[in-house]
Amino acid sequence: TIYTKIRNSTYGTTTKPCPVTVRVQPSFFRDTSSSSSSHLDPDLELSESGLRNLSALVRLGNSVEIRNYISLLFSILNRLSLDPESNTHAQRRIRNVLICTACELESSEQV
Repeated sequence: TIYTKIRNSTYGTTTKPCPVTVRVQPSFFRDTSSSSSSHLDPDLELSESGLRNLSALVRLGNSVEIRNYISLLFSILNRLSLDPESNTHAQRRIRNVLICTACELESSEQV
């Protein structure tokens, strides 16, 4: 169960936490016949969409949601890294961004 609040960016008002039960069944299929498109490479797809979503969360400024998303992406990366055909360059790139984001989040909370 995830508890979510909706925040009005103009007025700063929020709703009460609303419980939502979520069932996630992620799946990535590696298509080895054509690796030119990122949509066929789960590592590149995760890198593109994951970093785009992370940037949006950072702009919203909710550190709990940012940490949860970083944790989710690391879990997915750990699973993808078990595949011998994984794109280690893309995985390294997103891991570096996640670590830097977590460090920046940590240092901004200490101020």
